[in-house]
Amino acid sequence: MRAYLSKKRPKHVSQEQWNVKADHHFARKDTNKDNVISEEEYMARHHDNFKGYDRDGSDTISLEEMRIYWETERANLEKSKTEKDD
Repeated sequence: MRAYLSKKRPKHVSQEQWNVKADHHFARKDTNKDNVISEEEYMARHHDNFKGYDRDGSDTISLEEMRIYWETERANLEKSKTEKDD
């Protein structure tokens, strides 16, 4: 996991900081704490992501639902940036 994520590390983030992030990312996905991520654990996480997009519960994601999701995410990010600046 660390090797994979290291390829995506921004230059302004130290390797040590990035390793902490990778470890945290892995730990969140390893829900039963057996130091491996099973397919069930992996898929459960993606199911939660899918449900976040599927606003109307139709088990499909429309373009509009995806736009709403990302507009909400962007607004939340902007809000958190503004709150940090205050």
